[in-house]
Amino acid sequence: MSKTDQKATEAKADEEKKAADEKAAEEKKAPDEKAATEAEPTDEPVQIDKQRVKDLIDQIENRHGHRIMELVHRFEQEEGMQMAEGDETTAPKMTMAGVSCRLRAGPDQTLENWANAARRALLKAA
Repeated sequence: MSKTDQKATEAKADEEKKAADEKAAEEKKAPDEKAATEAEPTDEPVQIDKQRVKDLIDQIENRHGHRIMELVHRFEQEEGMQMAEGDETTAPKMTMAGVSCRLRAGPDQTLENWANAARRALLKAA
């Protein structure tokens, strides 16, 4: 390989490395910007069925005699509870009655997290 060919190969490798570094820096910056936008409060009133949300919170709080998966199945069938897959920039979410929360380690913790999010939504809607 001649010196000219070697320099051209090195220059091309340097350009590819620089492009990869710039892309990685942008990918790292994007979730930070997204998190900042998500954290900003909105002035829009929260539109939820307050009584329905209160009833669901009560059911979650008083689930002690029930099997958790039966409650989850009933919420999916009767209340329209939906799980949304996340990607590398967002965590998976669970939505029910217009209130969303992040999924946690298990269904019990996820329902507890939803109840907490629902309480916050009720406070905003008041």
